[in-house]
Amino acid sequence: MRLFLRRQNRLTHEKEISSLFNGGSSVFCYPIKLVYSLTPAVDDIRFKVMFVVPKRSFKRAVKRNLMRRRIREAFRLRTPSVIDFVPSGQCLNLSFIYVSKDLKEFHEIEVVVDQLLSKLATKLK
Repeated sequence: MRLFLRRQNRLTHEKEISSLFNGGSSVFCYPIKLVYSLTPAVDDIRFKVMFVVPKRSFKRAVKRNLMRRRIREAFRLRTPSVIDFVPSGQCLNLSFIYVSKDLKEFHEIEVVVDQLLSKLATKLK
């Protein structure tokens, strides 16, 4: 199975983002906080995701982009598991927020993303 994060799976609209942060729930596993909410599906899209690394934590854009890429790749490798636990007719909006002030290696991020997604799966069932 080919693993993609397509453009349609990006969380970009301001209304969707504000509803996610105002009415969503969260799961935390250091150094990432996962905020999620379920909405009615449009165009058979099962999930939408965004990755946040605050400027407060890393002043240099190079470091912010590096952490964002690591989180995105760890999530991309686990997209089939996400699709499995999303209820049919629903769209899962996700936001991964990096809260640490130090750079973490990819394997550490990968483990944390896996733990977050397993916690999310248990909460959605």
